Amino acid sequence: MLAAACLLAITGFGGGSTAVHLVLGGRGMRHGRLLGIIVAGLVLTGCKSSSPGDVQRILGRDLFVDSAALAAFYPHDVTLTEAAAKMLRTLDPRYTVQKAKWMFPSRPKKVYRSDPLAHANIDYAHAAGLTGAGETIALVDEGFLTAHQEFTGKVISVPDAPHAPAVADHGTSVASIAAGSGVGDMIGVAPGANLVFGSFDSLGHMTAATILAKDEGAIVQNNSWGFEGNPRASNANYAVSFGSAAGRAYIDSLRDFSQNGVIVFAASNQRLQHSDLTSALPMLLPELERSWITVINAVPTYSGGEISKAALLSSRCLEAAAWCMAADGTFTAATGSGDTDYDFVTGTSMAAPMVSGAVALLAEAFPTLSAQELRARLLASADNSFYKHTGYVAFAPDLRHGFDETFGHGFLDMRAALMPIGGSFMPIGR
Repeated sequence: MLAAACLLAITGFGGGSTAVHLVLGGRGMRHGRLLGIIVAGLVLTGCKSSSPGDVQRILGRDLFVDSAALAAFYPHDVTLTEAAAKMLRTLDPRYTVQKAKWMFPSRPKKVYRSDPLAHANIDYAHAAGLTGAGETIALVDEGFLTAHQEFTGKVISVPDAPHAPAVADHGTSVASIAAGSGVGDMIGVAPGANLVFGSFDSLGHMTAATILAKDEGAIVQNNSWGFEGNPRASNANYAVSFGSAAGRAYIDSLRDFSQNGVIVFAASNQRLQHSDLTSALPMLLPELERSWITVINAVPTYSGGEISKAALLSSRCLEAAAWCMAADGTFTAATGSGDTDYDFVTGTSMAAPMVSGAVALLAEAFPTLSAQELRARLLASADNSFYKHTGYVAFAPDLRHGFDETFGHGFLDMRAALMPIGGSFMPIGR
């Protein structure tokens, strides 16, 4: 347990959970439970904060990637892929199980319509032949049931004792969303990827997990947890969380991993006035920004095949806006209660592994691109068409992408990420 003021209660997932009702759509869980639990990606306490202020425009040349890396495309027959993707999302039960109407019991009049794989065009990537094969996804979390059927056939690496993770629901759900093999009731974003499992029980555990992720060649590390603290009060909050020798070792391990890997952090599930400390860590450590993505949870509404609006279910991107994006984080996912068990969950914890799995798909599709180039493709291709932008990131000399402090760069879109990304633009929004 990490002792610090303004610290995320990383062992408090259950205490911060909220029941949800599955209203329509999807199948019953294998173990017969209709009620699910939202496992909070972040359970934050204390620490009052003030207005984040204006979003800054980013123009730094140190963020540029090669324009050719963004203009590249994954060769496939678009027409055939579209048809195959439609069959997956409408006929394959591992995809249709994710289509659900649901509500919070405390807000019964508000019904959400989630379909996370379809909303991110993950079915399109699968129809194009991508599974994340040959790639490795690292996850730092509460614990994992490695024997779950959704991890069948995967190479799974864990740190040596005493840093090996325990068995728990939360990490099992998160890992199944990132890379569930599709053997059972669901399929993950990168079903062909291998896994590295690590624990967040202490800074030492997190350091060991991050070092192992680098040693195993993981292309992305998923973190569905985080530290509280106003990133604008940099000295006080950073020192509390990372000022110790153990904290400095962990930061060093993140720096090392970021050289050849993407780091994904879930934003808070709470409606904060400032980003939590880990979501906005590149504010304090700018060298991490090129490899960093923060993820919020939202449900999009489509009109005429395009996103017309979105319901925000978590914190806004806020100070993390320039490296932030959204995904629909509501899933039927594996749980740690049994190797064939599933449950209905939602939260930033579930949105983050959508993005982590997408990094693995892109790494398979574009094997010559660097981690920083893959990260740039995901952010620069995100759907930001449904809101007005307050700033932009220049990802290359001839390409910039608009963002705002609510949705960041917009919704994960794997179809767009596989297409050529180019041209200098800053869409106005609708």
